[in-house]
Amino acid sequence: ELYDEAYCIRSKALYYLKDYKDALSLINDYIKLSSLNNNIFDKYVYYYQGICLMFMNRVRESIESYSKCIESDIELSKSYYYRGLANLKFKLYNEAISDFDNSNESMANYYKANCYFELKDYENSAKYYSQCDLDNPSISKKTSNLLYKKGISNYHNRAFIDSYDDLK
Repeated sequence: ELYDEAYCIRSKALYYLKDYKDALSLINDYIKLSSLNNNIFDKYVYYYQGICLMFMNRVRESIESYSKCIESDIELSKSYYYRGLANLKFKLYNEAISDFDNSNESMANYYKANCYFELKDYENSAKYYSQCDLDNPSISKKTSNLLYKKGISNYHNRAFIDSYDDLK
């Protein structure tokens, strides 16, 4: 079991060094060698596998990894968030919205609003854009895009004053 733990730690070290290919190789070896006895490393192994796959543009496979992670621990909000991003990339907007609903990541409402925007559900789009924290550094970089889409959503909802204000 100590050997399994070492494999897992080494793979995470490579992940944090952004060596996703070698990290993924070790993670896959760890999964093959480990019986996954519900220790602390087990519930995150599929999460890190999914992240590595995402960075390697193997997005469909990453969805499977995030799903396995969620099966092992429903409380792993980050897995929902990243699976949502993967679903968004494949324009699976309803699936992405469902995943973002289960995530408590700060950017979830922003991406959920984008999904509703793409589905032309402007009421929900405006609602979730309004819930975005503009002081969040990740969102503040996207503020002009957010306000633009919120303005368009408000326009389609016939909230013309809000639309005008958003598009200033």
